[in-house]
Amino acid sequence: MRCAALVGASCIVLVSTASAQELSLLVGGVSARYADSVSGTAGIVSARLAGSSPVAAGVIDAGFSRFSSGEWVTQISGYGTALARLAQGISVGIVAGGSANHTEGSIWVGELSAGTMLAVSAGGFLASAGLALGGVRTIEDTAFSSVTANARVGRVFRGGFSMGAGVRRVASDTTQYADFNLEAGLTATRLRANLSAGARAGDLADDPWAQARLDYAVSPQAMIEVAAGRYPRDLTGFTDGLFGRVGVRIALTRAARNTGVAPPPVVIEQLEDGQVRLSFGVAESADRLEIAGDWNGWEPMALRRSDSKRWWVVLRLDPGIHRYSLIVDGDTWQVPPGVPTEPDDFGGKVALMVVR
Repeated sequence: MRCAALVGASCIVLVSTASAQELSLLVGGVSARYADSVSGTAGIVSARLAGSSPVAAGVIDAGFSRFSSGEWVTQISGYGTALARLAQGISVGIVAGGSANHTEGSIWVGELSAGTMLAVSAGGFLASAGLALGGVRTIEDTAFSSVTANARVGRVFRGGFSMGAGVRRVASDTTQYADFNLEAGLTATRLRANLSAGARAGDLADDPWAQARLDYAVSPQAMIEVAAGRYPRDLTGFTDGLFGRVGVRIALTRAARNTGVAPPPVVIEQLEDGQVRLSFGVAESADRLEIAGDWNGWEPMALRRSDSKRWWVVLRLDPGIHRYSLIVDGDTWQVPPGVPTEPDDFGGKVALMVVR
């Protein structure tokens, strides 16, 4: 629960260049420990700005929490990436992100890092590795530098089920440790569930931890978010502990509703010679529609209009799960509402399509 992050201008630029897809507000409650001086149950209000495309993604969260005992905590967090394609399914890029918490009594901590990453995708598989340099400010009012190396591999299976594993190696002047993580996820039309677990070797080692999260869309503009679990100690001086959070996130933007895909979101027709005909229904205001996916290195391809509300394209796709996004009028990257999606591991999400 010790999220809250400080991110540099690079992340704000990434959000802008990705054509911001989300501006939302979260209202809810949390029970957690933020340090020895502030703990208990709190009400939270948090705003999120996020955007993504196949080459760039960014997210910024800013929030305020007030505990039942009267103490308060302000938070800001962010993460951003920018990728360049080297070859089919292979990309390199830069990553920037960080975190900061400020509590009553002038206690504030923060982390900020930037580095490079390599991502490889093939079918339902996705692997990434990265190296970053950063700085840390602790609750004891000290500061030091850090180096972080990480690697992750994951796969999406039929039915929206996914699994992943990763390792994260952190080193500073006085502390070194490695975190090992496993996660599983399920994505459906309205529901997204995630379960993760981890263990640590080296300094700051403690008992293993686990966290669970459930997001349920009650309408196109509202989602219930529930999360609970245990978190480990970190370099800033926060102790380990339990947390629970529940809230309602309200979307403040309506871009998807104005230019988005209308039900039925997609019709898949099997043709001869391994070809597939995809048909989409869109709003009449759309003058141009393109599709980009993992089968061609995310290069946009134009769809043809069959009538005022239907667009189609014929592709040669291998059987299996494919990841894709639609581009409306050459500007807005989005996934069709009502179809399975998954996080793209860079701060956004992509749609899933099963070809049999």
